[in-house]
Amino acid sequence: MPTGIVIMRWDERIGAEQLAFFPKDAKIEDKTLMQIYAQHEYSGDAGIITLSVGALNLVSYYCGRDLGIYLILLLKPEEDGLDFEAGLADIARQLVTLKKNVDTIKTMLPTFFARLSVYTSFSDEQKLGLIFTDEVKLMILKRLREEVVLEKSEIEIWLKDQYRNAVIFDIDGVIKTFNKIGLIKMSSVKGIASDLMFFIRDIMMLRH
Repeated sequence: MPTGIVIMRWDERIGAEQLAFFPKDAKIEDKTLMQIYAQHEYSGDAGIITLSVGALNLVSYYCGRDLGIYLILLLKPEEDGLDFEAGLADIARQLVTLKKNVDTIKTMLPTFFARLSVYTSFSDEQKLGLIFTDEVKLMILKRLREEVVLEKSEIEIWLKDQYRNAVIFDIDGVIKTFNKIGLIKMSSVKGIASDLMFFIRDIMMLRH
């Protein structure tokens, strides 16, 4: 189970700034925040990195240049940061809707931490069920049902068009969730520039 969560913002004038953290002892040293920033800046894209600094085991999710926020989870030494990727991506999309409102982020942080703490213990059925609580994933699922095969680049363009007033980021992270739980298979086809998503399994939710 993770031991803490930190939300960082990069400011060109003052450098790394910890906007919020939970619990109260979850602060990270400035030099470690600089390492996190440097690793994300190297790729430049929204997404995840893992980092071990001494006794610290960290996973960080960069929300992209439009938002400029880093969601950092402090883990136990034996935990694998990649196991939290889908959960971090889900929380990061919620941060977009908060529009950098620091007070609201601080209020929501314990809830975010509680969700991420239990994420890796979810059963396969629970992870499938989470799709129905995520607007973006549900939209993709409905379109896959209609068309069965989709180009990844087409999905990204379509989502950006649907959310003209919001930031859509890390489409790879969203698609990876579908792939991990066995709903799609990704494949490249000669003559098509973008990878293709093949819908190979559907899900149905019932109340008993």
